[in-house]
Amino acid sequence: MTEAQAATAEGEAKGLREALEEARRPFWRRWLGVAALCAGSILLPAIASAQEDPGSATWVTPGCRAAIARADTGEMYRRGVCDGIVSGISFMDADTCTPKGVTLGQMIRVVVRYIDARPARQHESFNGLALEALRAAWPCRR
Repeated sequence: MTEAQAATAEGEAKGLREALEEARRPFWRRWLGVAALCAGSILLPAIASAQEDPGSATWVTPGCRAAIARADTGEMYRRGVCDGIVSGISFMDADTCTPKGVTLGQMIRVVVRYIDARPARQHESFNGLALEALRAAWPCRR
């Protein structure tokens, strides 16, 4: 046997020894890392979403910004929530008198400006803050 053949055989034997050692390891130790990664990928999104209140200004406002920008930013659902809340309030609230010709986009801008001016209240209900914003911008004169 030549030196090259001996070196090749020795390398193959070393590889076989490593494979046997790996096979002798308990099953749970081999898959522990995989299980940890799977658990993390399942639990982290749930933990993150548990911290966000879908009714809060923090959650809805990105959709409002997408509506103002008329951008497809992946916030289509939140954009629809914002559109619906703002248009619903402007239509149903007796204490808000929106002038003719005011667009939904303008109303959303007013709401976003109002919320941005009150960063300490971002955690509060978007509905309540939007109602306050529209009433402050267009109060009814009685």
